[in-house]
Amino acid sequence: MATIKEVAQAAGVSVMTASRVARGMDCVKDSTKQAVLAAMQELGYEPDRLARALRSNCSHTIGIVVADAGNSFYTQVNALIEQKLRAKGFSVLMSFSNEDSESERSSLAMLASARVDGIVLTPVRQTDTRSIDLISARKLPVLQLYRNVYNALDSLVIDDSYGVQLATRRLLDEEHRRILLLDVNWAGRAEGYRKAFTERGLTVDERYILAFDTSSFAEDDIIKAIERLHPTAIVAGTNILGHATVTACRKLMLDIPKDMSIIVQDDVQWVTLMDITAISQPINRIAQETVNLMLSKVSTAGEGAAAEPVHRFIRPSLVERSSVASI
Repeated sequence: MATIKEVAQAAGVSVMTASRVARGMDCVKDSTKQAVLAAMQELGYEPDRLARALRSNCSHTIGIVVADAGNSFYTQVNALIEQKLRAKGFSVLMSFSNEDSESERSSLAMLASARVDGIVLTPVRQTDTRSIDLISARKLPVLQLYRNVYNALDSLVIDDSYGVQLATRRLLDEEHRRILLLDVNWAGRAEGYRKAFTERGLTVDERYILAFDTSSFAEDDIIKAIERLHPTAIVAGTNILGHATVTACRKLMLDIPKDMSIIVQDDVQWVTLMDITAISQPINRIAQETVNLMLSKVSTAGEGAAAEPVHRFIRPSLVERSSVASI
């Protein structure tokens, strides 16, 4: 790897001048700056980010803690977030908690040690004050994405309750009444399900609301629920539960939608390819608002008293396909 001294020699300038360009300082005339930048590109010079961070207290790096490495929806959104951050001159360091509080705390400690400028965190379901204490001690800007576990931290959350309400309404419109909701323990999807029934003057049968841990293997439980409750339709609260639902229906030799109508929350690629009706989150907007909120917090960090936390909701929409049939 080239050194700053070699860059200076190639550009015909002093080491101090080359160093000023590498640090993004403005006190260098444009022609000299362009010569140095050209030499950096030709030689493959990469500034030492950690050393620069120690000097300037800014690393131009954002950390992302992902709750579930196997969730394709998270993968899509994180790829967009990274793309948009890079366009703003920021790099990304990614770590994974896998829905485990110890792994979450370890990820936060690693990112803080790497001197990131801020962290986008999808928190695990359990409230762990040690994680908050760690963040507070480092005075790092943190944005909770998808879940608001800590009210003292900013959050950007999808209104999943509204999404399930849309899905349940759609099924009720087709005269379905035995609608199975596959919920997850950390979200409020069941509220939207109940609202859809109540607004039609219908009684909610709580047996049809099932909650799963996000890390659990749900396929066998879904098969048992179908055999026990005989639903005519299923709302899957995540794309992972949706995949398990489709697999369960195949094992039971149930045709979709002839024997079972299905709506999946999270409009990921496999859902589109299988032509399944979905609750779709606007992933480009989620990514853009995440970047805007994060960089706003980074730009004002250390400017005195902390502002009141910002909590924003984004509403999803229903995408009609061919997995819903009338009774």
